[in-house]
Amino acid sequence: MGYLAELKKIKARQRREERAALREQREFARQVKEMQKLSEMEQARLMVAAHLNQIDVLRSMHREASPSFDWASCAFALPPPLIPSPSKWRHLIEFHTTVHGFDNDQSVPPPSWLPGNSQEADTLDAAHRANAAAAHALQMDEWQNLRSLGRRILAGEPASYTMALAEYSNLSELGALGSEIHFTVHDPGVLEFTMSASDRSCVPEESLSLTASGKLSAKPMPKKLYHEIYQDYVCGAVLRIAREVFALLPVHTILAHATVTLADRITGSQRQTLVLSALFDSSRMNSIDFNRADASDTVESFPHSGSVKASRSTGEFIEVKPMALPVTRGPDSFDSLMIQIAKAKADIEAARFLIPRTRSANTAEPALIQ
Repeated sequence: MGYLAELKKIKARQRREERAALREQREFARQVKEMQKLSEMEQARLMVAAHLNQIDVLRSMHREASPSFDWASCAFALPPPLIPSPSKWRHLIEFHTTVHGFDNDQSVPPPSWLPGNSQEADTLDAAHRANAAAAHALQMDEWQNLRSLGRRILAGEPASYTMALAEYSNLSELGALGSEIHFTVHDPGVLEFTMSASDRSCVPEESLSLTASGKLSAKPMPKKLYHEIYQDYVCGAVLRIAREVFALLPVHTILAHATVTLADRITGSQRQTLVLSALFDSSRMNSIDFNRADASDTVESFPHSGSVKASRSTGEFIEVKPMALPVTRGPDSFDSLMIQIAKAKADIEAARFLIPRTRSANTAEPALIQ
């Protein structure tokens, strides 16, 4: 895959369409502003639909993720070509003159969109070439930066992982919900993150429904359902982050933590409390049908500590201890062998860009295309 195609893939990742639930949420917000114009029954239907959509957004966080990213295509992509820019406007002026300008008595004036003379045409052509050169210079900068980042990622450089997460991950939806994420890269195959979840105010405290006569009914949200929704939101957010990381970076293990803001029982001050710690592996994650999977049940199917469930006695979440990373295996481990294979593949890809120079008496060495 060429550089331009891979760059388009990156930009598409960053501006990909929002989930259907989010699009509906924005549309409901617009309709709520207009509901003064609606009848009472129409207002009630709109309020209930917006309420159900808000819950669906929270409980479906894990169902979408970005496609896998091919850093090798970036690392060994050819540079973007500089396409020659012909003198378009001068050619059009010359064509018009050739067709209509031989007989001064019957010459046809140029159309309004065409330059009046060759000098104006040359000015427009020069500006067009300057713009094309500037655009190519930007493409060259993007190509060099992306190629450099791709090679650093293939080499397992931790700083490159952090840069890729900052620039190319698609986690803006979580930011809109108020979550904060902190990443730590332990080695080329293992990454750890901690998510500070939004507080429980993101879950509606009332349950809205329609009566048999079509009127709006608002009742306090049952505590069990309230905590189940928040549990699914936290678990879904953790899964979504893990899926985005697996798609973006060549890691095989992720240690994920989730914290929520709770009041300290002794001091009363607010503090971040760890309520979930889970260990995900890419092979199992890729085998799950997330369109059908329940977020909380999926997290509990992996090694984990905590369940983000509130205590029956206090109504508060239970603090848990963080899980530890798996013990790193020795230098002769399977992971070490796979890293060596990956590096060998990278060397083979690089060798594809070697071409022989014209042989002479002085040299017969190959030349590397930069």
